[in-house]
Formats: sequence, structure tokens, C-alpha cells
Amino acid sequence: MEQDEARGSRVLIHVFLLVALCGILFFPYLGSTPFFDKGEPREAMAVQDIMRRGEWLVPLKRATDIPSKPPLFHWSAALAAEVRGTLDEATIRFPSALYATLGVLLLYGFGRALFGAEVALLGGTILATTMVYQNQALSARVDMTLCFFVMLSLALFYALYLFTTAFYDLRMGYASAMAWVLFVIIVVLTLVATKLTEKKIHYAA
Repeated sequence: MEQDEARGSRVLIHVFLLVALCGILFFPYLGSTPFFDKGEPREAMAVQDIMRRGEWLVPLKRATDIPSKPPLFHWSAALAAEVRGTLDEATIRFPSALYATLGVLLLYGFGRALFGAEVALLGGTILATTMVYQNQALSARVDMTLCFFVMLSLALFYALYLFTTAFYDLRMGYASAMAWVLFVIIVVLTLVATKLTEKKIHYAA
């Protein structure tokens, strides 16, 4: 009983530390830089359409063009604008910071189930302090929304399929093989994404 309470207290401390870290790294800087490229204003126009015309189902850009990206990011930014009462850079970037924080917590929960609380805390800290992850957490783009739900899908796949196959159906070998296949797929996709984005990264002088 005491061990369970100590374990629960440790998890709460870890979650608090990760939330505090994300709060320091992400949220204070959402409005520090105005929109200066074509990507963020493009998403902002869809959010503006929701706020002005009340068109939540199919938000448009300039009230005429259908956005090329799914609307979940735009819905989230519009909800943030409704709560805050204003539509600006910080409001439109808020969903990215929120989903980035949820992604760190999701990684912690997933890692704790696999490797233990200390390793999960380290993994969450590494993810939150990764430069590319921080950049997307401060950007009014759909990338961080997509990243979070891809992570959620993989975690649910593991929890609902691999765990059930291994420990309920007792098919340990098959579950282990599927886990390795999933691991290889993630590594390959990561390497491909890294190679494709190398030429697109610009470091300002």
C-alpha cells in the first residue's frame, strides 16, 4: 500500500515537472514573434473565417478557398480565441503548444508503461527540449496537431492490440514480432522525414 502511494506521488511529481517544463519552453513565447511567412497566415485565415462567419464545419480561407489541411487545428485555435476573446498570434499558436505538451505527457505515460518512470521522465524531457519539437510547438501550423494524434494512434495500437495479443491471447512471439515491425517502421519514417527536411531548414544569420 505504501509502495503504491509512493509510486503515485512520484508519477504526479514527474507530470508536474514535465508540465512546468513545457509551460516555460512553449507558452510564454507564443506571441513574441509576428507572422512573417506565408504558412502561419494561411492557417490563421481559416481560423479568422470561423470567427467571422461562424463556419465551423468547413472553414474557408478568404471566405472562398477550402484549406488544404484538416480543420482540427483551426477548430482548436478558434476555441482558444473564443475563450480568450481575441484573435492574434498567441491565440492561433496556442493549439500547437497545447498538443506539444500533451505529446510530452503521452510519451511519459507510454514510456512509464514500457521502461519505468525514470526513463519516461528522461524521454519526456528530451522530447520537450528538442529543437525541432520546440519550433513546431511555437508555430501556427497543423504539424504539432498531426504529431500528437499520430503518437496517440501508435500508443493506442500498442495498448489495445499488442498488449491484448501478448497477455490475453498469450501469443507472445507474434506480439513481439509486431512490436519489432512497428519499431522498424517508425525508424524508417523518421529517417525519411529527416532526409526530406534537411534541405528545407534555413538558419538565419
